[in-house]
Amino acid sequence: MKVFKQIDLTKGTPWKVILLFSLPILLSLILSNAFSLINALVLKVTVGGDSVTAINSTSSISMILFNFAYGCSGGFVILLSSYFGKKDFTQLRKSFYNGLFLSVLVGLVITILGLFVYEDLIKLLKIDEVYFNKAKDYYYIILFSFVLMVISNYLSNALRAIGDSSAPLIISLIATLFNVIFAFIFTGLIKWDTQGVAVATLLANLFSCTISFIYIFKKYDYLRIHRDSFKLEKDMSLHMLKLGLPLGLQWAVLFVGSFFQSRTINGFGNGLATKAVSCYSPIEQYLCMPLHAMSSALLSYVAQNFGNNDWVRI
Repeated sequence: MKVFKQIDLTKGTPWKVILLFSLPILLSLILSNAFSLINALVLKVTVGGDSVTAINSTSSISMILFNFAYGCSGGFVILLSSYFGKKDFTQLRKSFYNGLFLSVLVGLVITILGLFVYEDLIKLLKIDEVYFNKAKDYYYIILFSFVLMVISNYLSNALRAIGDSSAPLIISLIATLFNVIFAFIFTGLIKWDTQGVAVATLLANLFSCTISFIYIFKKYDYLRIHRDSFKLEKDMSLHMLKLGLPLGLQWAVLFVGSFFQSRTINGFGNGLATKAVSCYSPIEQYLCMPLHAMSSALLSYVAQNFGNNDWVRI
């Protein structure tokens, strides 16, 4: 099927290639966002409802972080798409490694800042004392997995930038399956409660990064490590930051309202309102995903054709 092949977005009927390209992205987003849902379902089976409420009560923080990572990586790879459209594979390789360095840097900065303020953020959410320690344990480990999350998002978006939207889908599917297995092991057998599902998420992201690197280096020789791969170019890196940071903030700001909504709901006390909203919020996230998938597809489409100087096609 064409949907499982690399797509050159500078060729073919625009609406058809955009649609074919966006479908795997949509499925990948569903699977990536399924980590929290899977964690909740596993905890419900192995531990109980209070642990589910504990991790769901911090979901607004997790969504801000996830969407900031996704937006930044989406902005960093705009140059990759442009160079792919030009078929300038030397600059494409350089931009790939510059973007990878920036992704690691952004991930480390957010992790370090998060470790200083995560308890204050959880307190600001007015989480009930019954769930506070469980939520704190979960979020603390999730912070340590944030660098891996950023890298995983970057590698997926880098593949989409060169027209390969099917590989991230397959990798996300396998990582999701591993997340389920790890979550059952750490909560059902080892009895780590919310810490168990957080460790499962960390390992699933590590697995996703590893498989992505192996796939990229094996299939795309122009992205393999070269003697100039780790030579950062100041102008290129600044250009990437100018593209990535505003996009990351734009995606994150969309969920700032959810943070204050969660704070208000948690303030009602007794946890019943928190449990009710935690049942609904995943539905809201999934309803927005088709728009997110289409915007990601259009980002790659416009960037590739910009690199190809095809203004009529844009």
